[in-house]
Amino acid sequence: MREVTVATIRLFGDHPVLDFTNTVNSRGADFGPDVLTDFGDLLSWGMRVGVIEAAEENGLRKFTATRGEAVLAHAKALREALYRIFAARLSPAAADLDLLQRKVRAAQTMRVLVPDAGKIAWHWRPDDPDTVTHRIAFAAADLITSPALGRVHVCPGDNCAWLFLDKSPSGRRVWCSDETCGTRDRVRRWRIRRQRA
Repeated sequence: MREVTVATIRLFGDHPVLDFTNTVNSRGADFGPDVLTDFGDLLSWGMRVGVIEAAEENGLRKFTATRGEAVLAHAKALREALYRIFAARLSPAAADLDLLQRKVRAAQTMRVLVPDAGKIAWHWRPDDPDTVTHRIAFAAADLITSPALGRVHVCPGDNCAWLFLDKSPSGRRVWCSDETCGTRDRVRRWRIRRQRA
């Protein structure tokens, strides 16, 4: 089996925040691996899902390894709180909501209003090493306060437990991916039927 990395991990969350929580390849009994192993991974992931742009990624790579480790620790703390918040949906822990609120407040200090193509727009400060975390915090606050929260589900797949946003017209999506967890479940049920026959 090949190693799962930031470049190869599947993006089944259908929302950047949920794909962020899914940067742990498995959240079941066999937890992991975690594909965010260093600051560079966090930046590469942010680029891959469109949270930051290439020019921003290049500028952020200048931070020291020590600063990068601290940024990664902040990102992972938020990731785990977000996982618990969205998995619990209507009854998240106060400590997790407090962490998200603190990250949103910190993120707001990293945005500035600037003229942009004949209008005024928010822009992120280019010197914020925590920009991926801050942008995810903002997106998470938007998602948790939207009607879409009711369509966030935990995949019941064997050893999966990934989060996904059900964008299906019927609202009955069961798996993070029908081709992976859905197929595995159908094969498992087929084997059980064969054994009983």
